[in-house]
Order: sequence, then C-alpha cells, then structure tokens
Amino acid sequence: MLAQFIRGKKYKRAIDIGSGSGVLALYVAKILKCSHVDAIEIQPELFECLVKTVEINALSEVIHTYEGDVKEFRTTTQYDLIVCNPPYRETNRGRISQNKMKEHARFSRFLNIDDIFTFALKYLKNSGSLYMSYDVDFMIDVVENSRKYKLELKRMKFLHSEINKVAKLVFMEFRKNVGKELIVEPPFIQKY
Repeated sequence: MLAQFIRGKKYKRAIDIGSGSGVLALYVAKILKCSHVDAIEIQPELFECLVKTVEINALSEVIHTYEGDVKEFRTTTQYDLIVCNPPYRETNRGRISQNKMKEHARFSRFLNIDDIFTFALKYLKNSGSLYMSYDVDFMIDVVENSRKYKLELKRMKFLHSEINKVAKLVFMEFRKNVGKELIVEPPFIQKY
C-alpha cells in the first residue's frame, strides 16, 4: 500500500531504507522507472532475499544493494525519493518476539524516526520526497518532529480495516524545504 501511495512522477535517484526483501525498491525501479535505486537492509536473512529479488528481476544495473545500518551509510548521492516502512513500536510497548528478525522489523530502537529524518536532512534533495507508513498512535510525534529536519508533511492517507473502524496506519509524504500545504486523501480500506 505504501507503494500505491507514492506519486508516479519521474524520480532519478531513490533509496529504500530498511528494504527487507526489496518490494519497494523493485516497485520504484520497475513501475516508477527510477534509473538508480539504492536499497539498504541491516538484517542478513532479509538482505539475502533482497539480493535474490534484484537478481531474479535482472535489475542489478538499477538497484544497488547494501547490507548495513542506515546510520552508518555514507554516500555522495542526493536523492529525489526516499521510501521507508520503518519499525514504529516503542521498546516498552508490545510483546517482544523471540524471533530477532521480527523484533528488528517491529521495534524502533533499531531504526527510529530521528534516524530516518537525519538521513533525509543530509541526503534528500530540496523538494525531494520522503514516503513512509507509520502507526497512527505515533503520528503526532512524527509530524511534530519533522520540521526540525526541514521536512513538511504534504500528503497523508489513512488505512482502515473497515469504513466504520478507526485507522491503524497512516501513509505520509514529506518534502524537504517546501511551504505548508497538506492534502488528506480518501482512505485505504483493507482487512488486515
């Protein structure tokens, strides 16, 4: 759904932070026809999946994979687009999984919103877009924090399991160094 939320304009350089198996990186390369996509994943098991996804789709000339922590990633590239489906649960909220891969994917101590915004401040071009999904419970904290990093919330869309149920997730587009204007789009409705 995050991929569906991304506006289909022309992006030249993109990065998928916490790429997992590479679904978003693949979407950006194949559907949005971005000519250079970096995909970074910290977990070795998921990184293997990412590499295979790129190989199977014959996109190694377009998607460049990196195993590691985005906080340690260095590049001279300035990106038009950053996509991220980050972990958003706080460490002290919710059950801790015995599965380390699931724990990394769910809890923000491994990748928090400040890490993402710090990266965007440094590597996102002016007027470039950061797309992400987040738990609705923490949305206010995210939006409040974004302006410290020169990121303005431009579009958002909520995910509901049914039309008469409260939203659980929100999809957000932030843009760097732009004016205030917010569009709240009609919601996604999908059982989950």
